[in-house]
Amino acid sequence: MMEVATMSQTHTDKYDERIKMLEAELSKREKELESFKEILSTSQEILRDAMDDKKTIQKRLDELEHMKVEFNVRRHQKLQNDHNKLQHRYQITKELLEEARVVIKDLENWGLMDHLRGIYPESFLEFQKNKK
Repeated sequence: MMEVATMSQTHTDKYDERIKMLEAELSKREKELESFKEILSTSQEILRDAMDDKKTIQKRLDELEHMKVEFNVRRHQKLQNDHNKLQHRYQITKELLEEARVVIKDLENWGLMDHLRGIYPESFLEFQKNKK
């Protein structure tokens, strides 16, 4: 009977040793798992920060794009206003030159007798009146 008890004791010792080895392995794996959880948590924080930064940058880019569009619209409006002013000046200058051309032509055709009598062409009188 002693042999059976010794054999049983040997098997129990082997099982105890195996259990201790497995518990040690389990403890080692749990530590690795905790380490991976910390790494995952840190990675998730970094990812959240990066996503927040991306949102902030995208918002700023959108604001800058909006500012750029507004700037271009204002610039276009200013150029359009400047163009309109130049067109207006051109039209007025053209009309004045045409009026001056008519006055000059009428003065070229103005006769000596009209000059002696003090009769001036109507276009010249109108030009003089507008000049004042």
